[in-house]
Amino acid sequence: MGLDRPLVTLLKSDRNGNLYCGIMRYLGTPAGGYGDGRLMRSSDRGQSWSPVQISKDWRYLDMDEAPNGDLYCAHGFGAQLPSATIVGSSLAVSQDQGLTWKDLPVMSGMGFCTTTTPNGDLFVAGESAGTWRSVDQGSTWTLLPVANQTSNLTLLTSTDQGDLILSGGAMRGLFFSSAVENGIPWHTYDNPDLPDYYSLSDVAFDADGNAWCTTRGQNGVPALFFLEAPIQSSSPLQPVDGIFGPLFDMVWDACGYLYIYSTGAVLKSKTSLRSPSEPCTPVSTLSPYLSPSSIWLYPNPASHTVTIQFQSMTGHGFIRLINAQGIMIQDILVRIQEGENRFQLSLDGLPSGIYQVQLSCPDGIFSSTLIVQAG
Repeated sequence: MGLDRPLVTLLKSDRNGNLYCGIMRYLGTPAGGYGDGRLMRSSDRGQSWSPVQISKDWRYLDMDEAPNGDLYCAHGFGAQLPSATIVGSSLAVSQDQGLTWKDLPVMSGMGFCTTTTPNGDLFVAGESAGTWRSVDQGSTWTLLPVANQTSNLTLLTSTDQGDLILSGGAMRGLFFSSAVENGIPWHTYDNPDLPDYYSLSDVAFDADGNAWCTTRGQNGVPALFFLEAPIQSSSPLQPVDGIFGPLFDMVWDACGYLYIYSTGAVLKSKTSLRSPSEPCTPVSTLSPYLSPSSIWLYPNPASHTVTIQFQSMTGHGFIRLINAQGIMIQDILVRIQEGENRFQLSLDGLPSGIYQVQLSCPDGIFSSTLIVQAG
């Protein structure tokens, strides 16, 4: 069986090389029922996939591996009948390398994020008013409040030392708890150098314990930030200039280079940020950071427009909007300045669907996907 749902909600690997992929249908699909989510597993580097035995739910959102090799999967709306053993559970555990899973007695509404600390404590959060913590491998749980929480909690991670970073979906919703505090309390990260931004997408730790944080990069705000170790709620934070969002998940290669997924592009760190995990040859075919003409899209449903942002050489170019059938809907001649450019494209009258925004400029032809919801 392959990946037979169009939306991917989770992609993780474990220490044994197994891959896990959460998939779901588009909401509103008649046969979907709670999004008809599936958690798929591959033991052959993604060549083939099979569903695992886990309680039915809408979608599977996050996964973490404990020091002892147990796997924890956060999901939401909550485990559903007939397969659920604990109806409404938002976290499941596997002790056999992801083949079978059992529900744990914790209900965080939508289970957006989960993490384990080096000593094996578990955390899960989502629509909950705070974070749920277990110090006995998931048998019992305590709800720990998060001061100044104004939204759902969407990202939760632990450093190798056990310090915890938590992010919500609201502006400046970044929280910290030290390994000693272990979630009691959570401190609001309110460094005056921190620009206004919306929730973190991912956090990756380099060899020195520094945290690289990706965000959605709203309104031109730099989308990549750097938190210096040792990480505290008052740690200096440095934005990385010239990197635009939205940015999403990050991954390390064997040589210690950091890769970041962006809309229609992949960023690569200019230098190795971690010691190589094995003898390796760096990949040289990917340009450092983004290609100069990769494009970023910022849809604005309120005005039925999308802002197109890119960097290029001086010259003339064309911005084209192409539908799923390959038919060109718009073809606009634009004058391009050297450096950063922004153009606004009207979406008035377009039916719902998937479109390609294509940029033809002095540096080449580039495209990015745009999903339009009419009305």
